[in-house]
Amino acid sequence: MLLWSQFNESFDTDKPGLYGLDVMAVDGSTNSSYTASSWIHKPIIVAPTDNHQLIFNIKDSYFAVLYGKPFDLMNVCKQVELNGHVIWREDISEGGDGWEQVQIDLMGQYVDENNTSHDITDYFDAQTPTQTITFSIAMDDPGFVLTDGGVPMTGYSVLRGLRVWVDDVYLKRFDNPGNLISDGDVEGATSGMSDEPKTDCIWYFKI
Repeated sequence: MLLWSQFNESFDTDKPGLYGLDVMAVDGSTNSSYTASSWIHKPIIVAPTDNHQLIFNIKDSYFAVLYGKPFDLMNVCKQVELNGHVIWREDISEGGDGWEQVQIDLMGQYVDENNTSHDITDYFDAQTPTQTITFSIAMDDPGFVLTDGGVPMTGYSVLRGLRVWVDDVYLKRFDNPGNLISDGDVEGATSGMSDEPKTDCIWYFKI
């Protein structure tokens, strides 16, 4: 019996976080044929030493290698909010073209675009045991247009339909390595995956 697995080779499993492992069992004990199981998705947790690290993998559909970087910042950001307050953001021109693992210390501070520091703990809602984490795409100035000598750049159209993908969202369950994030392993989400938004999915939010 052979167990065969596949995972993203860019992931560094020496780092804490949640990792999705796809496993297949192959029985090659007979000479005439092989028998294989279906793929089975297994979440694997590498727990951090402390309890306050929000860890996730994120990528966007803007490929700087393909489209170039006409400006250092494209004025479009992928970001994370805690109860509606931004606790992390990154311009789409940053972070590389593949999956990026991000680790946020929830006991630390978020420094906004005006270089003002905010204690993340101030954003927790003490009136409820349930907190809300959301991922979004943000533009500081939706009317902003990249120009070259006053002429709108045709290359800016590549931002139309921009997408952001998030997976393996993890927050240690206090002194237990279990995950506090509901459906943090997106492939194994209880509501299942679909090409269309599903209102019963934990990550679906209509705006």
